[in-house]
Amino acid sequence: MVGGLLISFIPGIPVIKIDPELIFIIFLPPPLYEAALMVSWKEMWKLRRIIANFAFVVVFLTALSVAFVANSYIPGFSLALGFVVGA
Repeated sequence: MVGGLLISFIPGIPVIKIDPELIFIIFLPPPLYEAALMVSWKEMWKLRRIIANFAFVVVFLTALSVAFVANSYIPGFSLALGFVVGA
C-alpha cells in the first residue's frame, strides 16, 4: 500500500483503472483468510458482546444516520432508500 502511494506521486505515470469487483475477487480474500486462520477463539468468545455490538448496533446506527442525511440533502430520496444505501 505504501509503495502504491509513493508511486502515485511520480509525475508522468499513466493512470491505471482497476475494476472494483476485481478487488473483491483477487485482493480481499487472502488477508481475510489469513485473519481467519490467526483468530483466537478464546479471545473472540471473551469479546463476543463488543463484536456483536459492532456487528449489529453500530452498523444499524450508521445506516440510520446515512438515511437521515441522504433524506435531508437529496430531494426525493426516501428514508427507506437511504437506509438501504447506508446498510
